[in-house]
Amino acid sequence: MDGPGLRYLGRDADYSIRVVNDGTSSTDNVKVYQRLPEGFEFLSADKNGQFDQNQNTISWFVGRLDAGEAVSVKAKVKATELGNHTHRVGAVSEHGAQAAVTKQTRVEGTASLVLEIVDLDDPIEVGRETAYEVRVKNAGTKAAGNVAITCELPNGVELISAKGPTANAAENGLVIFKALPELAPGKTAVYRVHVKGKVSGNLRFKARLASDTIRKPLTFEELTKYYID
Repeated sequence: MDGPGLRYLGRDADYSIRVVNDGTSSTDNVKVYQRLPEGFEFLSADKNGQFDQNQNTISWFVGRLDAGEAVSVKAKVKATELGNHTHRVGAVSEHGAQAAVTKQTRVEGTASLVLEIVDLDDPIEVGRETAYEVRVKNAGTKAAGNVAITCELPNGVELISAKGPTANAAENGLVIFKALPELAPGKTAVYRVHVKGKVSGNLRFKARLASDTIRKPLTFEELTKYYID
């Protein structure tokens, strides 16, 4: 049996089974089966392969195999659960000949962080309090570790307060949030920075995202117009 030793959650996987009659005489009514482990979902099979949902098994009727003859069948499945999974394959014939083999596939997940900055008022009058909301979502299938946010205020914008899922410290126009140890798949962390503009113009608020799952920190910007009435 040929197939991947590693697959990521939600991805398709192709498996190929090759059956050889290495005896000295022909054999009839050869059948091949592949039992899928929990954590894999059947998609398709070639050569009229039939899927039994109750047994979670794909079966092929090969028929006659002459001495030295080989046949291959293929199946496409999808990884649906994390962990180590064992695919079990077997072949039997009417004369009692049989063979079995197993194939292990590890299914892993990936973290995928998405950051969005929302300025709650744009445009905004100089001297009026407003806020920026920074949302970090893990759109992946694995928890993201040590998710850290740093916000940089533009010149002419004063910090009023900041809050988020972790403590923060402010210094020289920077708001540094302590790293979030873990952000689970599908979860969103929300940070809010309250500010007041002291000058007019188009000013850029920046947010820097770092995590164990990102090779290099990423920087995002949001442009806000501050004006004098």
